[in-house]
Amino acid sequence: MTDNRIYEQVHDNLLQLKMHTAESIVDSLLELSVSKETPTIEVIHQMLDEEVKARRASAIEACTRLSGFPVK
Repeated sequence: MTDNRIYEQVHDNLLQLKMHTAESIVDSLLELSVSKETPTIEVIHQMLDEEVKARRASAIEACTRLSGFPVK
C-alpha cells in the first residue's frame, strides 16, 4: 500500500469513526512530530486528547442547551 493511500485511509477512518477533531489536526501533529522528533505514541496521545476535549465541550454545550438555563 502506498504512503498516499495510507494517508487517505487514515483520514477516511477518522471521519467514519466521527473523530472530526482528530481528523482536522492529524496533519499538523504529524508535521510537528517530524520536525521535533516526537515519539509516535505522544502524537497519538495528543490527537486523542484533543478529540476527547472537543467531545466533552460539545456534550456540556448540548446539556446546557437542553437544560433550559438562561443563556448569557
